[in-house]
Amino acid sequence: RNKDATKVYLAKVDIRIKKKTTFICISPENEEYPVYRIDNCTENILLLLKQKGYETVDYVPPQAKRPYAWDEYTQTQQTLRVQFDKGSGIVREFQLDELREYPAVEVFDRKERMTVLLSCEVFAEGPTKVLSVKQLYNLGLEDDATRKFEEEEKRLDLIVNIDNIGISLVNEVPEELLFLTLAKISCEYGKTNLESKLDFRIGYLQLDNQLYEPNIYPVAIIPIHTPQHSVFFHITFVKNMASKSIDFFKYFSVLIQEMDIMMDEVVILKVLNFVNVIMQFYEEREEEVENVEEQRVVQASTSESKMMYFQLLHLNPIKVNVTFTHVSGISSELYETKLASVLKRTGGLVNIDGAPLELNGFLWQHPFSSRDDLLSRISLHYVDGLIREVHKLLGAADVLGSPISLLGSVRTGMHDFFHEPHKGLVQSPTDYGIGIVRGTQSLVRSSVYGIFNTTHKITGSIGNGMANMSVDPDYVREREALNRERPRHVGEGIAHGMRDFSVGLFRGVTGVVTDPVKGLQREGAVGLGKGMVGGVVGFFTKPAVGA
Repeated sequence: RNKDATKVYLAKVDIRIKKKTTFICISPENEEYPVYRIDNCTENILLLLKQKGYETVDYVPPQAKRPYAWDEYTQTQQTLRVQFDKGSGIVREFQLDELREYPAVEVFDRKERMTVLLSCEVFAEGPTKVLSVKQLYNLGLEDDATRKFEEEEKRLDLIVNIDNIGISLVNEVPEELLFLTLAKISCEYGKTNLESKLDFRIGYLQLDNQLYEPNIYPVAIIPIHTPQHSVFFHITFVKNMASKSIDFFKYFSVLIQEMDIMMDEVVILKVLNFVNVIMQFYEEREEEVENVEEQRVVQASTSESKMMYFQLLHLNPIKVNVTFTHVSGISSELYETKLASVLKRTGGLVNIDGAPLELNGFLWQHPFSSRDDLLSRISLHYVDGLIREVHKLLGAADVLGSPISLLGSVRTGMHDFFHEPHKGLVQSPTDYGIGIVRGTQSLVRSSVYGIFNTTHKITGSIGNGMANMSVDPDYVREREALNRERPRHVGEGIAHGMRDFSVGLFRGVTGVVTDPVKGLQREGAVGLGKGMVGGVVGFFTKPAVGA
């Protein structure tokens, strides 16, 4: 600003980081599309602008438009105080980041010697938020125009209900990988000249693993319904259709119910390869299209010019319980993607049992940005959330005994230990005694189960490592298949332990002879040597693994 504050210069500051250097770029603001603009459309009323908390006054004369910016741009909830003409004492406050109409203001026009009515509105003009002050002459005509605008003209009402949809994912082999079931689908859409509304719901979703082998988890994804939330997926929005230069959403909300994700390594690798084939197909299609780069530039410039504004953007929290199991003896052809190579290196150490990943919700009031910037902000929010949840993946790893499962079991037992007696005390003294017994039983049962489960996972991980040392892929696959059978009680657990020891002892003794024969049949003399080494190593490791 200069001293009399009649002229201002708006500077645009960009901070960019390239490698180890931080660049601070100061350039003139775009005068055609500034961030804010004040339009004084009155004939004789001077506008005096003052940012709340600051003493500097800016002026916008009648019939003038002026670019504007905050003195302290990093502060939240910025408020602009506008005085209508000098000495009038009429001051109103405006939030330039909220697109809305404000109540009309009566001001005395000293030049015309009459009281005029001024309308005040904040609206978007492309990427610019504009505070417009207009003078209304005929109140009757204004009311008629407003009434005509507010009369909604119905254009479209659409209601769709679908009981069930099944989608099958088949690769190029052809081989069916997954089968998706969607049930209780409802969609309600309404559109007028003023606004459009959408309410879309999916009541139930289930993703089934269709692979024949190993198919450890037949159901890959299944929601966890509660009495409070019986809908798996829900998206709703209300969009203002009167704004043509921007996408103006009064409300936008997305809800995804808690779910269990259970997959083994084979199905993940085959799905990744399927996605890789699809991406290669589209990349080849793009190379064949002429002037692809020009089209991308045009599309990018179009998407940047189309701004988005939300009065309220609400993405609800997401909770996912992740279970993953490593599978041995997978063909090397499946390890082509980067994620697949990571799984190959980590091997059985990446087994995860019910890791509860929780991503916080995303609530944003009055965001005004381009679509790319908005998606980048949301992506950054969820990436940071996943990074903060990495410790839960480690806590659910089998190699550490899944301490999260242990703590969950103990927590359940402790809750019942205190809750059951309290619940019985409310009813009668007899029920109080029964509650003590039930609570104690639950505490002991949960604690014992958690301890044995943790011990089983640790010893199982050690056993997996020793089994891989036996250099016998057939034995490793057989052992993994046996370990998938979960004992239902202590007696069955003891029986499984004796069975595993017997299998390990038998395979160790017979492997001294069978492993060289198998190696000779597969790779000749080289295989014979490998089989002899594997048979000797397996003679010691296989019984130890079974024990």
